[in-house]
Amino acid sequence: MSRVDWLSTRGKQKGQSIVEFAMLSVFLIVLLAGVADFGRAYFIFLEMRDAAQEGAAYGSFTPSDLGGIEVRVRDTMKEPIDLSDPTIVSVISELSNPPYACASFNPLTLESNNIKVTISYDMPIAVPFLGAIIGSQVIQLKATVEDAILRPPC
Repeated sequence: MSRVDWLSTRGKQKGQSIVEFAMLSVFLIVLLAGVADFGRAYFIFLEMRDAAQEGAAYGSFTPSDLGGIEVRVRDTMKEPIDLSDPTIVSVISELSNPPYACASFNPLTLESNNIKVTISYDMPIAVPFLGAIIGSQVIQLKATVEDAILRPPC
């Protein structure tokens, strides 16, 4: 290969690297933004689980006060999402065996004396391209905690 041929092909390859960088940088930015979104979703899920645990702990001592359990859950968490807004978050408290007979109550039988607190939230995704990849612009988060009832409502 002569010197003239080498110089003519070298100039054509400069534009190729810029095009490759542009295509790769878009992919990397979407990938990093997706990692940030999923990290945010994991953080919100952990906070929701902690709030549900707080409600289940309260409900283990006052199982008949389902409204109080919901208030306790909603007051526990204000950030990163505001659980006090009933339009964006649903909190469900349920007893596994509601009609208790005080004489037959045994806190050691966990399968029949439980309270379950469930929090669900549809987290919007910040990256528009990521929603096209996973098929939805929201990630549904659901945290469920089940705890034994320690004091019957007698």
